[in-house]
Amino acid sequence: FTLHYDRPGPGEWSRMSLAASWDAYRLVTDRDRFDTQTAGRQVTSADVDANDYGLRLEAERPIGALRLLLGVDANGRFDLSAVNDTLKYDLSGSLSSTVHEVSIEQARRDDLGAFVAVSGSLAGVALSAGLRGDTVKTENSGGYFGDRDTSNASLSGFAAATFRLAEGLEFAVQGAHGFRDALLSDRYYRGISGRGFIT
Repeated sequence: FTLHYDRPGPGEWSRMSLAASWDAYRLVTDRDRFDTQTAGRQVTSADVDANDYGLRLEAERPIGALRLLLGVDANGRFDLSAVNDTLKYDLSGSLSSTVHEVSIEQARRDDLGAFVAVSGSLAGVALSAGLRGDTVKTENSGGYFGDRDTSNASLSGFAAATFRLAEGLEFAVQGAHGFRDALLSDRYYRGISGRGFIT
């Protein structure tokens, strides 16, 4: 589900934008290991279920020859759960045992960010710069790793300049610094994936 509202703002604000989203997420991975001369067949299934949300508010206005963009952004995942079921067969092909494992009982991740960006032109050079601050928190209850929580915060940003050298020819210089906090699956998942069994 996605809702997007965009219109001119009051006063000198040229644009106000609000975007909200919610998604139901589910991923089921099955792995079938065929029997060999010494080991029976083994079928493993991983079932991952979660909900994702997003909320973003932006406001834009001119300040002299510059354009100012302000915003806040909240996004995350909640009610994440993951279970693994393994069926083991003997050499005759009969089911010998079943194993049920709760990889993640319940986990959530919330990212709250605020950002500002400016752009404009000075002496024929197009300039832009931005700064963003994020606070990311995670919580895990039960499952393989037990009760854990994390909290990290950092700044990221960029700056760029574009010089027009001739008609149809420009030279751009830019630098950026990013911030990435581990996803819930990076931190707390244990089970099969498309690349094998991971912890």
